[in-house]
Amino acid sequence: MSSPGYFQFLRGNRSFRKLFISDLVMFTGDWFSVIAMFLLAAEATDDSPLGIAGVLVVRSFTFAPLEPITGMLADRFPRKTLMVLANIFSFLMLTSFILLGLLDSLFSVYVLAMLLVLGRATYDPAQTAYLPRVCDDDELLTANALISGGWSASMGIGAGIAGFVISQYGVETGLMIDSVTFL
Repeated sequence: MSSPGYFQFLRGNRSFRKLFISDLVMFTGDWFSVIAMFLLAAEATDDSPLGIAGVLVVRSFTFAPLEPITGMLADRFPRKTLMVLANIFSFLMLTSFILLGLLDSLFSVYVLAMLLVLGRATYDPAQTAYLPRVCDDDELLTANALISGGWSASMGIGAGIAGFVISQYGVETGLMIDSVTFL
């Protein structure tokens, strides 16, 4: 049994292709929020590196303890439903913070970071567990490689695009762009 080539696989597996494209959009959008939260943390702390680093610390220390719990959810509940609910949750949290003007303190930036990680921590294990439903056994290696490579590429591309857009149009615009990537 051998894995199909990347392009052959993307061309031939419509269900995976849709999931992969939506992941690329969402992965790229994540960087709009991350860059925006760095800037908001800097603004709230007079450019303190500690305040900016706190965004990553909060994200990491929120994600780590949640993964075992959300992994169990992915084993017990419909995975596609969890992915959709996680994205709706992230959309609602992000748009609420924007519309209610809750981005003016370091505490609120950290709370937003935690909430967005809660959505991601629910989405990721559900998405990983969902792959066998849209891929044959011999396609899983290729599927996982594409998703991993897509995440890595989106990190660089997303951060670059986000930095440019936010520098031209502001933090709120960057956050609004990320919010629509969850839909």
